[in-house]
Amino acid sequence: MAAVVLPPTTTGTLGLWNGTKDGEAGYIDYATGNTNMNRPKEVDIVAHDIRHISPQPTLLKNGYQLTDIPTSVTTEEFLNSQTPEGKKHIEDVYFPECAKIIEKITGGVGLVIPTSFRLREQKGNTKQSTNEKLGEVEARYAPRPVAHLDRDTPTAIMLLKETVGAEKADELLSKYKHWAQVNTWRPIGNPATKWPLCFINHDRIPNWDYDTHVGHIFSKNDPLVADRGAKPYVCVVKHDDRYDYHYVSSLRPAECLVFCSFDSDPKLAMPHSAFWDNSTPDDAPNRRSIEPIPIAVSGAATNLKMNGVKTQANEENGVATEIIGDYLHVLDSRTWKTYKIPISDNFVRASDLSVISAPEVRQSKESGAERVRKLAVLDPGFQHTACKESAITLIDGEKGELWFRGMRIEDLFRHYDFDTTMYLLIWGHLPTNEEKERFEYSMAAAASPPRAVVDAIQALPRETDMYSILLTGLAAYVGTDTEMITSRHNPVLTYHNNMAHTDAALIRTIAYTATATAVAYCHKRNIEFTQPKQGFSLVENFLLMIGIDDLDKKISRTMDRLWILYADHELSCSTAASLHTASTLTDPLSCVLAMMVAGAGPLHVGAIELCYEGLEMLGTVDNVPAYIEAVKARKFRLFGYGHRVYKTKDPRATRIEELMEEHKEAIAADPLLQVAMEIDKQANTDPYFVERELKLNADFYSCFIYTAL
Repeated sequence: MAAVVLPPTTTGTLGLWNGTKDGEAGYIDYATGNTNMNRPKEVDIVAHDIRHISPQPTLLKNGYQLTDIPTSVTTEEFLNSQTPEGKKHIEDVYFPECAKIIEKITGGVGLVIPTSFRLREQKGNTKQSTNEKLGEVEARYAPRPVAHLDRDTPTAIMLLKETVGAEKADELLSKYKHWAQVNTWRPIGNPATKWPLCFINHDRIPNWDYDTHVGHIFSKNDPLVADRGAKPYVCVVKHDDRYDYHYVSSLRPAECLVFCSFDSDPKLAMPHSAFWDNSTPDDAPNRRSIEPIPIAVSGAATNLKMNGVKTQANEENGVATEIIGDYLHVLDSRTWKTYKIPISDNFVRASDLSVISAPEVRQSKESGAERVRKLAVLDPGFQHTACKESAITLIDGEKGELWFRGMRIEDLFRHYDFDTTMYLLIWGHLPTNEEKERFEYSMAAAASPPRAVVDAIQALPRETDMYSILLTGLAAYVGTDTEMITSRHNPVLTYHNNMAHTDAALIRTIAYTATATAVAYCHKRNIEFTQPKQGFSLVENFLLMIGIDDLDKKISRTMDRLWILYADHELSCSTAASLHTASTLTDPLSCVLAMMVAGAGPLHVGAIELCYEGLEMLGTVDNVPAYIEAVKARKFRLFGYGHRVYKTKDPRATRIEELMEEHKEAIAADPLLQVAMEIDKQANTDPYFVERELKLNADFYSCFIYTAL
């Protein structure tokens, strides 16, 4: 059976708060249907598939989590839940299952209190508008395409008092510091393909709260009062460009989404909505889902860490600390002490290993006192060590997949440009039109080179290699940016915890790098440098600066896609060098300069140039067989082949082949192309390369595209 490849993003629509017609408090009279509400504001969204987000969102950190915990309740039993007998079965069987799910993913909570559940079922086969009338009672049992929260603080307290009584509620609220209404949302019968659930993530909005970002719709004559208690208003989410939208593609009945539809900590409260997914197949079944919404209470939220795994790892003095979740059980033969080391997302933390200690063999000569040393980890080359948790780039070397911020490289390559991809990588979301315009304006404003940079580059002989000229230009830039110079002499840290300064300096650094490359290129080829213009993208300005006429945008579109493929590649040597430099709290340009130096070697960025020079050395196809034999005998290295991460074909190489096809006539004129193709042909069939899983990587053919352009 062929596997279904799920897309990491989709587009669609949902509804948001759109105010009232009279400017007064919003209301709906469910007896008459009268309301002063405007129809919800329908917005187009790009939703990221949670299945492909790394690290995965968790209930304790983000307010929502995907779980693959099945249920014992059948489809028929769920659909029968509207009868008294069926309702009791849900309360007796499914509510305890939901409580166990909550306890499992949180590592245990103080108390889980059942309240109510809702069965939602879509009627009809057409797309319902997000602008449907909020007051239509029958629509309340269908997927609701309006972003909302089930409660805010006053209505959540009211629900708690109606559920357990006012006296017990006051006791719980005084005893427990953190409480939430936790929805365990599960599709019934079929995967939730039509009208899937969407989370409105507000992590990028500081101090998000119920008052500022939520509108209230007060209820009159609400028919649900009898079975749900008084609910004086509905909480509808107001629009904000900083929201990110997350969903799960084809959520299966054996899976469920657990999320805080209210939380005493607003940063964990998760607005949600059904949304119309534009990629929904025409024959997708109508959505059915069940939503039990118990209240969970616990101690202080800060006691819950690492997806419910407590980080205290030792059993010192005979007191065992409970570890919930996976762990290593370690017996130290030097002391015969035992330790439990938590495993989170297939990692152990060095800080947890450091609790393991033993007396040093050599004692202090002066005092003779016993000296205890903590366990340390030795890992030459960092082959088995992760130094950073990141949601920026994900590589699956076994499958040959590359993702930027949850988006496949294929989708970015085909549908977006390099500026958009940079923005996504840096700030974690696709930019709005306004954000992209500001980004490009700021880069263009910083792209005109200072005289000192031009002089430094032009002081080098033209025959100097390009990399050396570029490094010289960037180093000169370090001495021309006033803020960066001042930051090295200012006792008040310029960039630490100051994102406004850091973001602006980072944008200038991008512009400086592109401009230094352009000035170096012009100097090496003895052509005139052209000043950049506003209204151009970074790639368009780069081509302008090096004197290339690109009126039809064919070259810039090709360069855009080629640069996207090289925009980021997880924690490479150069990225690590940049992070090490950044840890000193220096300026962004110095970090990039360190990164450039680290990338110069033949096992990193330098491989691209060596690959092309190797082809020039061979000259003709006739020399390829002898070259392949020399590579196998380890007399030569075959640059552009094999990769430390990918065990199958580099996904970027496939995209480069697409670009080559677009420019096949110009590329075919390069006599070295036939040499490259013969190397690829022989290496793909030779057992030496096949058995070692050495595949073509992105460097092998990319040089031909630059040459053709």
